[in-house]
Amino acid sequence: MISKENSFDLNLKWHFPDTKRYAFTFIALFVLLIIIYGNSFHCAWQFDDFANIVKNENVHLKTLSWENIIKTFYVKGFEKKGIIRPLSYLTFALNHHIGGANVFGFHVVNFAIHYLASIFLFLIIYNTLRLPLLNGRYEKNAYAVALLSVFFWATHPIQVTAVTYIVQRMASMAGMFYIMAMYFYLKGRTISSTKKRIALFALCGISAMLSFASKENAAMLPVSIFLYDLFLIQGLSSENVKKNLKIAILPLLIILVLGHYYVDLSTIFDNYKFRPFTLWERILTEPRVILFYISLILYPINSRLTMLHDIEISGSLLTPWTTLPAIFIILIIIFIAFWVGRKWPLISFCIIFFFANHIIEGSIIPLELIFEHTNYLPSMFIFLPITILTINILDYFSYKKSVQLIMSFCIVVLIAAQGHTTHIRNAIFKDTITLWDDNIKKSPNLHRPHHNLGDGLLISGNYEEGFSELKKSLYAKPGASIHQKLNTHFRLGIYYLNITEEYDKALEQFYKILRHVPNHSDALNKIATIMFYKNDLTNAEKYIKKAIQLHPDSNRFHSTLSLILLKKGDPDKAIKEANKGMKSNKNYLIGEAFRLKNDLTKSSFFFKRHLEQFPDQFPVNLALIEIYYLLKGQKALKQRVFHVMGLIKEKELPEILLNFHNELNCLDYSRIERIVNGINSTMADQSDSLSELLND
Repeated sequence: MISKENSFDLNLKWHFPDTKRYAFTFIALFVLLIIIYGNSFHCAWQFDDFANIVKNENVHLKTLSWENIIKTFYVKGFEKKGIIRPLSYLTFALNHHIGGANVFGFHVVNFAIHYLASIFLFLIIYNTLRLPLLNGRYEKNAYAVALLSVFFWATHPIQVTAVTYIVQRMASMAGMFYIMAMYFYLKGRTISSTKKRIALFALCGISAMLSFASKENAAMLPVSIFLYDLFLIQGLSSENVKKNLKIAILPLLIILVLGHYYVDLSTIFDNYKFRPFTLWERILTEPRVILFYISLILYPINSRLTMLHDIEISGSLLTPWTTLPAIFIILIIIFIAFWVGRKWPLISFCIIFFFANHIIEGSIIPLELIFEHTNYLPSMFIFLPITILTINILDYFSYKKSVQLIMSFCIVVLIAAQGHTTHIRNAIFKDTITLWDDNIKKSPNLHRPHHNLGDGLLISGNYEEGFSELKKSLYAKPGASIHQKLNTHFRLGIYYLNITEEYDKALEQFYKILRHVPNHSDALNKIATIMFYKNDLTNAEKYIKKAIQLHPDSNRFHSTLSLILLKKGDPDKAIKEANKGMKSNKNYLIGEAFRLKNDLTKSSFFFKRHLEQFPDQFPVNLALIEIYYLLKGQKALKQRVFHVMGLIKEKELPEILLNFHNELNCLDYSRIERIVNGINSTMADQSDSLSELLND
């Protein structure tokens, strides 16, 4: 029975030494989390995963050379962009090096990070509750309170986007090292051995650097440690406050230095040009966002949780009317937290920790307004006051079995309900369609869910529904950027270009992009491609050269120019551009160039090299059929013809030749005639051989 006499131990046998308590905690947490997050290990790449991992060649680590490792520290454009979140990207690179693009390994690492963060959160709460300043108020119940607090935090569905959403390893890993740094500081601050203190403070410093190398919001760590020391180790007295004002300069200075290193303050206001809100509107909206986060923490049902939330922007203190009350509520909560800091220092610290760690992502920096994963770190201590209240209620009803049993049952049900909701949320991340279909149900007026669902449907081959969702997204509200809908115009352009082959409609979409962003290099590339298809080679070359001028290192653009130059009859320049172009079609383009130069031996050499990578591509097989026919290489010709016949299946040869022409625009009647003659002669020889066999 839970009672005051047994210190509300929840039947966990308080006489066990700490090592056994720790063992129970570690095992129980692992079992609970593996049950809850076990269905997340095969969830697909989502949203920003593609730009940061799947399509980011810098993290596609092939060898563990120092040069390649350094390259992973740069998001895109090695030596052109600053180092951003280097540890996060390095872990992505190591994952990719070990398991390629298989999501399983990435999810295992994310789970391990969340598990370790939970362990260190338990350790710091457990040790904090036994600090001398708390006067033994929580020491007897420390284990039960710490365990229950961590169970609430670790199983909470608001953490899903920081754990199951792969790229937000940045948030969870920063949180893990952050809480490790605080734990090592606590142990170093309270231990008597000088050598151990130095070692623990060194671990604190290392963890702090690793946290900041994972994500920038770790810059608040010096402030959190300062407040922790003031509230829970020294005590919030007038004397201590005065004494620590001088010390406070150090953490503030560290934040300013780190902020200057990672954020170009001069460009902050410039970046607001691309947001659908101003700096002032963001400052006014964020208090409402913070209160919404608190409501999600207290009432985390599935229907309220989603990837992208639709929140009304605060245009003034009175629009919407909840803006001013939200500001007052937060100010009052913070004021009360400081006011009762001397009497209830632990409760005060937990509240201030939550708000303090929302400052970086909830203030002037022009980030998007709302994301659930930003709560991963700030919410770490928020469940501690709730758990303490729960234990106090148990204390009040210590001699009423029925009330205690009901309360115990409710706690178990609550944790189970949280875990079940988390499990459901993981399943929603299974693939692109399930994620964004769910998001549309919860935020139907936002642009990106419709766009992303449409994109996912097109990729899966559901062209009609995908096209419909893209059209809907054009009339929805942009939540992140005023240029967000340009992505939809681009995707529609691709749809008209590749699916329906309506070139004029495709051009219309790409021209809409250029009207807003004249230097949109991808749109310029696509326009050049369409001009190439339409045989307008002068304009095709003009547009692709403008794209190359904007991004001279883009191998895609050089490949497009190489193709245009081939059609213009300039094989030497085409070879030069092909060598700068994409590796996937480099050999094919060079093979075509040598064919134009009438060097069929070299041409066939490069075509065969291309064939080694892509044995089933029709263009290279057809090109080799033409060359072998001209060179009278009967054996090789026969092999290519039979290979093509095996690939045709339900398609007709005229259709294949037409597609060959549409894609590469390099067929004329004489080439078609040679390819057809090569195929016919081979089939005729085969027919003659069969006839001879029958006659024999």
